[in-house]
Amino acid sequence: MRETVTIQCGQAGNAIGNSFWSNLLLEHENTPDDDAALSAFFRFSENRSNGNKTMRARALLIDMECGPLNETMRSPLGSLFEETQYVMDVSGAGNNFAHGNAHYGPLYRERFAESLRNIVEKCDSLQTFILIHSLGGGTGSGVGTYMLGLIEDLYPDVYRFATSVYPQDDDD
Repeated sequence: MRETVTIQCGQAGNAIGNSFWSNLLLEHENTPDDDAALSAFFRFSENRSNGNKTMRARALLIDMECGPLNETMRSPLGSLFEETQYVMDVSGAGNNFAHGNAHYGPLYRERFAESLRNIVEKCDSLQTFILIHSLGGGTGSGVGTYMLGLIEDLYPDVYRFATSVYPQDDDD
């Protein structure tokens, strides 16, 4: 089976990504863990303490304002992600593309690359990256665009798809 890594970037990207994971879980709630269809978006690891399988999403969650990711961690979806799958800061990109792209992108480049490497190493046959982000704001637009370039540099032979949310005419 070919695997997909999802990257949720910024408040909008994480809100849409969380909805995606919730719907995917609902759609496959009666699917056995060994069904190959699940391996496209999830991996299973055996819990060493009790021998049970743990389902983890193939995803990286990024936000330069920690509130949305802290909400995800505390939600029922929180168990789908390991700590290394979250990259966050506390101050935010201030609705500024340049601040997200030129400041936070380079500042977190190694962390982004290492988090992606950890996810990709657990894939048997990586086919696609899907980036979910907004073109408004600072993290979704600036860091999201930075991530597209980083993925192209690190994994040039892997397909990249962007699911972009456009801001309203009267929105900043």
